Amino acid sequence: MGILMADRDWNVTYNNSKLTDVLGIPGAKLTDIDSWMASILEEDHALVMSDLPKILTGETMHCEFRSKKPWKTIDGIAYPTWIAATTTPELDHSGVIQNM
Repeated sequence: MGILMADRDWNVTYNNSKLTDVLGIPGAKLTDIDSWMASILEEDHALVMSDLPKILTGETMHCEFRSKKPWKTIDGIAYPTWIAATTTPELDHSGVIQNM
């Protein structure tokens, strides 16, 4: 399972190697929203960006999008890699979002 954590300003505070492998950028250290959006197909950017504000209202976001990294069938046919993401805000004791 790929994991990405960001602060409330969308700066990436943690990402694991499984996430960067799935995104097609193995070993990358993601730093901000632009660094991981760069690995998502451009056609899906609007979809992802339209869902992100939900997190800032305290909602959990569920989103499916395609990575630029293709997956290939056994006979070599390439298809987009679909990613299902769930993002949940982490709140402090007073209900203020700290991380997501």
